[in-house]
Amino acid sequence: MLCLEAIAWKELKHPSILEFIGIYHEQRAEYQPGFYLVSPLMKHKSTKTFVANQDVSVSDINRLLRETLAGLAFIHEWGFIHGDVRAVNILVDEEKHARLADFGLTTIITRADSVALNFAAGEEKATNARWLAPEFLRGMSHSAAGDVYAFGCVVLELYTGEDPFPNTADTLIHAQVSGYVKPWSQPPKSDDIARPPSIHRTMDSHLWNLVQKCWSGEPKGRPTASDTLDEMYKITGGRG
Repeated sequence: MLCLEAIAWKELKHPSILEFIGIYHEQRAEYQPGFYLVSPLMKHKSTKTFVANQDVSVSDINRLLRETLAGLAFIHEWGFIHGDVRAVNILVDEEKHARLADFGLTTIITRADSVALNFAAGEEKATNARWLAPEFLRGMSHSAAGDVYAFGCVVLELYTGEDPFPNTADTLIHAQVSGYVKPWSQPPKSDDIARPPSIHRTMDSHLWNLVQKCWSGEPKGRPTASDTLDEMYKITGGRG
């Protein structure tokens, strides 16, 4: 599986995709092969850490989101899906640009037309279930539409600093997701006293409406990553 991930990652060259350098082998004990995928060090770590530890403006957050979408649209156009889109898997480089990373962290990057993933419902980490689209819990495979659903969660992560379903226990997440409950019930506002002052950010109503489309209960009801990126530019600007 590591080799498959490396082959896929090597082909994905884009400014918003973490660069693949190679594979490092370290001699270890028998039955413990020490193979590692090597990539550049990301100075600012993940977007989740970046927006929590720095005074990051809404404009900067929107730019990071557009860059993430550009990376997603690219891999989807190549016929791949990511399968684990979360703020912790989107890194920030030295120039403070977003880099989509951790391909195959919980699922191997796979061709979008594949029907076999060897990843049964219920085996995912409890924390990862918060980003899963409802159809996955009905036995469907990961898809580009599932990546878009998860991206909607990332938008709220960067605006609020919270995981999806912030007030729900891990044991109740499956019921919430399969019941088509949205990860957030309302858009964040800067005067929300429940959040630390460093993450008091107000979301534009048009962006909130776009996120709602990403969270459509049916995959066909969601925009593609490319269409979502176009809408992001219309809402937030930033196109040169």
